[in-house]
Amino acid sequence: MKKLIIICEGKTELLFCSTILELYFRQINIQIEYPLISHSNGGIVKWVHLKPQIETNLLIDSTCFVTTFIDFYGIYEHHDFPDWRQSLAEPSKSIKMIVLENGMRNSIAPNLQPRFIPYIQLHEFEALIFSDYSSFEEYYEPREANFNRLREICSNNPNPEEINDSPTTAPSKRLETNIRRYDKVTHGPDICEIIGLPKIRSKCPRFHEWITKLERI
Repeated sequence: MKKLIIICEGKTELLFCSTILELYFRQINIQIEYPLISHSNGGIVKWVHLKPQIETNLLIDSTCFVTTFIDFYGIYEHHDFPDWRQSLAEPSKSIKMIVLENGMRNSIAPNLQPRFIPYIQLHEFEALIFSDYSSFEEYYEPREANFNRLREICSNNPNPEEINDSPTTAPSKRLETNIRRYDKVTHGPDICEIIGLPKIRSKCPRFHEWITKLERI
């Protein structure tokens, strides 16, 4: 069985891996592990701290593959990710992600690069939750959520990954605004499990491309 290590930004991504991705990849003969970013025990860090964790995992097991599951939303200039300044010149957010991911790959030791598959979620994990409006009605009671507004957000954003107008209207902020007592860590993975991986992949092209790359290791 092949081995894949998914370095997760936080507990939300970790739970998504444990509840959805682990079973899926096991079915295609890939064993996954999903540690948190070690330097922060969850939470984005400077590249100088994330890079050693990636390289160490690749060096410990010469057959494993390593990927990242981190949000673009929380990455800033002071995190010093490779090619950050070059990415700013790109008008397309998707191209920005490609520039940053290529920079991450090119920054690690050349002999390790073939087994490293960098991934940055555009804009944040919570975008995936907007892949299917019906999941909100299945998970919440009417008194717990503003269904009309959630339906409108889903309808107006056929590609949920592009939801991010400002710090107050990013996917996670929209969920917090329209769902009473929204729990970032547990509710997101629970709703994604209701939606199902196939539906999420059909609505979120960058996420789908990432999973496709992982399937091919």
